[in-house]
Amino acid sequence: MCLRSSKRKRPNIRGRALGRNDFHSLELIHNGTVIHSTESRRTGDHFTAKMDFERSVDQSGWSALHIPLNAGRNESDKPLFAHTRPVCLTCPPHPKTVQFAHRRTVNRGNGRHIRLIGEQGTFGDTAERESVLQVHRDGIQALGARIRKAALEPRGN
Repeated sequence: MCLRSSKRKRPNIRGRALGRNDFHSLELIHNGTVIHSTESRRTGDHFTAKMDFERSVDQSGWSALHIPLNAGRNESDKPLFAHTRPVCLTCPPHPKTVQFAHRRTVNRGNGRHIRLIGEQGTFGDTAERESVLQVHRDGIQALGARIRKAALEPRGN
């Protein structure tokens, strides 16, 4: 699932976990980093953890809920595990971020792809090799233009 944000910068984050064994906490991960955690509590004969809050989102990426890797063991002495599917969050990029991303893409692309083509490519002659390299250069430039254009276009939901 992908969510695109053009106006709302503080989406409501809501999640819940239930288990027979104490899993210690429910964690919100954004781009691989735990950014929020809620402790589990005993509720009758099981444990629960709930999240319901608003959070600023200023960086595109993925988010998911999970219980910690060291959450404990079940009745069969197996590690507890729970993880949601990631949700992609897309925010309009800041122009400086777009310029940096484009510059990084161009630098990586020119360096890595051209080096690999030179090292691993087999060509009939120099003109054929240069033709293939030019296709890659043109593609990187076109991608950069698309990134810049997308950053400047207004987005609506």
